Amino acid sequence: MRQSFQALKTALLQDRGDEAARLVSRSTLALSDKARDLALYGSQAELEAQPTALLTAALSLRQSIGAQKLSSMPGRTLVVYVVDTNLTRDGPVANIDLGVVRVDQASAIAELVSDQPFPVSQLQFAKEDGLWKLDLTDVAYGQTALDKFVAAMAPNNAAVQQSMRNELVMAMIAAQNGGVDGSI
Repeated sequence: MRQSFQALKTALLQDRGDEAARLVSRSTLALSDKARDLALYGSQAELEAQPTALLTAALSLRQSIGAQKLSSMPGRTLVVYVVDTNLTRDGPVANIDLGVVRVDQASAIAELVSDQPFPVSQLQFAKEDGLWKLDLTDVAYGQTALDKFVAAMAPNNAAVQQSMRNELVMAMIAAQNGGVDGSI
């Protein structure tokens, strides 16, 4: 598993999308399909109902890739494209490594070790076709650092938390892309 992680990390840092796509799980590729579909067809209400990580991914795709191009990309092709073009902004990946790993047959959870803040503290892997592959399902549907921040800022006020989350997601996308266009 550590070998697969290092290969994926190298692929991300060197913008080698084909290699990266080979090292992510089928469920992660399905998440790419879902984010693409939300980017193309999701209404505001549908988008706001998504977990923060999936919302951010969908809006980032909507902002960064034209609808015609995006609609022609199945999940694997989309992963290749976002890695090849560095839309994944992988610089922080250079500073992480795997710590303690718990393996259970065909799945594993690895604690992350980093000397700098990183958005998640652990990663999940699935064994598919004899290889350990990164499975981002728990990241996509889990609570993010942003969720924890807005919960602390507005305890017991879901409406304010939702509004803060949406504003912070838009600010992140604007910072990544030099602004936000009308597609969002």
